[in-house]
Amino acid sequence: MIDLLRALVEIESPSGSPGTAAVSQLIGAELEQLGADVSLLDGGHLRAELPGTGRPLLLSGHVDTVWPTGTLAWTAAIGRASTSSRTISYAMRGR
Repeated sequence: MIDLLRALVEIESPSGSPGTAAVSQLIGAELEQLGADVSLLDGGHLRAELPGTGRPLLLSGHVDTVWPTGTLAWTAAIGRASTSSRTISYAMRGR
């Protein structure tokens, strides 16, 4: 999980950039491994449907960032996982 999160954080994906499609492709590949029917749409959008029972659940999110391309050259991704609280946090910080 940490490796996946690091990989996602380290893809530069400003709005309208090729990075948004790269993030969607990576998330789509992970969801396919979980049995999802995945479609990559125009604009770097992703649609995935997982089988299940009960009421449907819609999850909506975004894959673009507010940071311009080149930001990773002067920032570092910092990750920490806690198995006791079962939480994962990631942050970007300047070097």
